[in-house]
Amino acid sequence: MKGAAVKWVSLFSLLSTLLWITGFFIAFHDQAAKHTPPQPAEGIPAMSPKGDDGAFRIVALGDSLTRGTGDETGKGYVGYLADHIKKRTGKKILLRNLAVRGMVSEKLLGQLRLSEVQRQISDADLILMTIGGNDLFQKGKALQIKSKKDVGPVEKKFLRHLDAIFREIRKRNPNAYVFFIGLYNPFSDLAEGKTYSEIIRRWNFAAFETAEKYPRVVAVPVFDLFEIDVNGFLNVDKFHPNAEGYRRIAQRLASLVPLAERKESG
Repeated sequence: MKGAAVKWVSLFSLLSTLLWITGFFIAFHDQAAKHTPPQPAEGIPAMSPKGDDGAFRIVALGDSLTRGTGDETGKGYVGYLADHIKKRTGKKILLRNLAVRGMVSEKLLGQLRLSEVQRQISDADLILMTIGGNDLFQKGKALQIKSKKDVGPVEKKFLRHLDAIFREIRKRNPNAYVFFIGLYNPFSDLAEGKTYSEIIRRWNFAAFETAEKYPRVVAVPVFDLFEIDVNGFLNVDKFHPNAEGYRRIAQRLASLVPLAERKESG
């Protein structure tokens, strides 16, 4: 009887965990849909060719973090950074946000092979990118990870794709700075938060090592921005940043962007 009781308790615990994970991601997708700017059309929108118009061209690539999911203003870090650059330089900003919610590294690599995307990258003055979160979290599978060894095969596959992504970008545009933003831990307040933090730190370290192989590719850590008060900077979905979280990311990027200061007349 005692063994049967233990078996039923274990089964109940497992079912409770699965229900929690399922509920989390149902809520996550419902909230994400409410706070996600419109996705780009299937045909990539064209951006006017680079010329002598004095405009500053930004191309944003990647997943929902670059898309701005969770920011009730719809700007995301890309929009806040664009505002900063415009204010600081006085230049017209031409922005193309090609990020797609749910994007994984393999899909991004495919996107980079589209001729219009390649043209936009070749004309860019600055390229912004987040990728890897969906590769790692895998629609909730990350919540079942118990050790860093469980991530090994996924990480290796991601790093191969990431290397190819940087190689393709540098092939199309050898001069523009590429800001590659690392992952933070949205699960730090859970019981397994420390385990996830270790996994994400290792993931970031490997990804940043890959970035360092390429000139003018700047790896930008944001893990620390969310570590102390993660819930204070997350949207109600408990996964994506809220407006303040995105502003903090943009502020870090703004301190790194090499720009000529605006000259005031008079």
